[in-house]
Amino acid sequence: MFTGQTAVYSVTTIPGVTTYTWVVPYSMTIINGQGTNSITVQAQYDNGGQISVTPNCGYGIATFDVQNLAYLNIIGPEIACTNQYINYEAPYFANTTYTWTITDGNIVSGQGTNSVTVVLYQTNTYSVLDVSIPSPCNPNQSMLLEDQENSKERILKAYEEKKNQLKNEIPKFLWD
Repeated sequence: MFTGQTAVYSVTTIPGVTTYTWVVPYSMTIINGQGTNSITVQAQYDNGGQISVTPNCGYGIATFDVQNLAYLNIIGPEIACTNQYINYEAPYFANTTYTWTITDGNIVSGQGTNSVTVVLYQTNTYSVLDVSIPSPCNPNQSMLLEDQENSKERILKAYEEKKNQLKNEIPKFLWD
């Protein structure tokens, strides 16, 4: 949810239950309906979280997972070979048009959906894949895609980076 956005959550009424206790994450406020089978919440921050409801009989707790729409996570490889078809995906939202763009590559299929197939050109070391959806906060997310060229310099650089990472993680007396 976005800051200021409201949403309604409800559960089917249970015979004999007179009160429902709702719990919302810190990023949301119940603005209407506490104690009933339906609430209206308002997001105080661009955050997701979990909403739960417990009937007064104590059984049958229901939960709702609420996504943070201020950040769209693009799922797919960050390092890819040129001239290969690569699939990427963003979270699915019903009735939403996704706009994908890519530098130094081509969107082969999926424009307008939450999943695309792209191909990278061999013209540059990096390509940028971007997705955006229409919303009050206009969330968009970019992913830097690195062309996988296994040159000697690239391998040595990766080796040095890994060595330095391990040095920072392992106690000093083990590598001296």
